Amino acid sequence: MTPLQHFSILTIAVGMLSSTFLNANNGSIAYIYPISNIKIDGQLADWPADIETYAMQNIHYGDGIDGPEDGQASWRGGYDASSGHLYIAVTMADDDYVKTPDDSHFTTHDFQVLYLDPTHSPEGSGVIAYELDEHHRKIVEQEGLSFYPQLKDASFEQVEIAINRVGNVVTYEWKIQVTGPLKAGRMIGFDYGVFDKDTDQDHVMITWGSTGGEKFMNSNLIGDILLLESDAAISTVEGTLEWQGEAGNDWPQTVRFSDTNNPNTFTNASIDSLGNYSLKLPAGSYEVTIPPSWRSGQWFEIDLIESIDDIPNLTVSGDQDIKMKAIEVAVTTKPDLIPEKGILHSALGKSAHYQIEEFIKAYQNYYNIPAVSLALIQNGKLVFHNTYGVENSNAKTPLRDEAVFEAASIT
Repeated sequence: MTPLQHFSILTIAVGMLSSTFLNANNGSIAYIYPISNIKIDGQLADWPADIETYAMQNIHYGDGIDGPEDGQASWRGGYDASSGHLYIAVTMADDDYVKTPDDSHFTTHDFQVLYLDPTHSPEGSGVIAYELDEHHRKIVEQEGLSFYPQLKDASFEQVEIAINRVGNVVTYEWKIQVTGPLKAGRMIGFDYGVFDKDTDQDHVMITWGSTGGEKFMNSNLIGDILLLESDAAISTVEGTLEWQGEAGNDWPQTVRFSDTNNPNTFTNASIDSLGNYSLKLPAGSYEVTIPPSWRSGQWFEIDLIESIDDIPNLTVSGDQDIKMKAIEVAVTTKPDLIPEKGILHSALGKSAHYQIEEFIKAYQNYYNIPAVSLALIQNGKLVFHNTYGVENSNAKTPLRDEAVFEAASIT
């Protein structure tokens, strides 16, 4: 076997999972407060008149919004700590409302989908995607993603919903039983999408949180809702990022603020094109970090961007306007462990074995690859096989020898 053939096998084994990057939650944040005496009937007169609403303006895919009478959507939310229910109400203007009672395929009719991650783990905990309209309902990819416990156990028995249409406005009103206590300071992963289908076959998917990727596949692609007390004081936190060394505009996606007493209570502030960010936080102590972020160039040229120094913890009290010290970021040095002419020119010895182990672990760490299965074949015989990493980032389940990988674009 030639050195080139050896190199091809290594590229296939490592490259199969190299596109699986963990991004931070998408940076959309909403703040919800206690509410009570809400009747689920699709009529919102019993909701507080001064409750904040959040517009849905991100076009996930499709033909765009026709005008002010079509595709205009917003949502509001609240929680009842005594009963453990989360309340969500969505209104949408739609001048061409399409229903297909006999066809459940999602491209044929209007529907809405609520994305929920009650566990809100930094490692990723799965997304319950409740998709429905008047005639159809399902939890998206529940079977395929059943390795997430909260997704496996989810059902529509935990949900009460009413859909009401008056004129060209349709209202979806939700009451959701959420596991774990609903109390001030808790963070829940959340997002919402509306699919608008018109009779002329135009269609558009609009979401609250910023777009990118399939939200039901990754809890890091949805936004956050923070539960607050009715009289909670909120501070505004602002800051900026600066490049160290080379100038650039491919900023990291978010800045993360994590409760120092509860790592699962974290939120991410979106970074704009100038490197600025802003968010509101209740009183507390927060660890501030830049989650790993990557920028891609041509082919497989991918750079890791990280903060240069440790960022001091942030203490928030009362109603303040806080200006953070600028955070320096830079492209980190890539591992360079593979010799130009390769290492497998003869029988696999201890030295080559050690080199393989070292560069697999180094590149896995740099690119945040959760799992690698590597097999080397020499003269038609398997001479080396090993697995690295975990099958489930949340459960930390070690990768098994028999685990099946998707073979995507490898030629």
